[in-house]
Amino acid sequence: MFTSKEMTFPIRIGFHTDPRINTEFNPEQSIADSEQVRGIALSFGTGLSFSNIMFDLSVKYSFYKYKSINYLQPEIDSWEVEENSTNVLFSFIVKI
Repeated sequence: MFTSKEMTFPIRIGFHTDPRINTEFNPEQSIADSEQVRGIALSFGTGLSFSNIMFDLSVKYSFYKYKSINYLQPEIDSWEVEENSTNVLFSFIVKI
């Protein structure tokens, strides 16, 4: 964090696990497949804070890996699926 009399400039880096449940539909069982999805997320952010105004910008990268099963053709083996997502968040706060 960088600080002066007039402003604060924080820098953030984060990591967390992000487990989820596989929601692929299985028509034979009429329920969602409940296999665990392994996920991790990395986040980076910064901001700028003055006496009465604050700006914040962050980016979150998420990576997921799970096993997919072909329910319509069971003779085909399952395969690993990898999904990635990116979220950008911005906030602006005015103190009154």
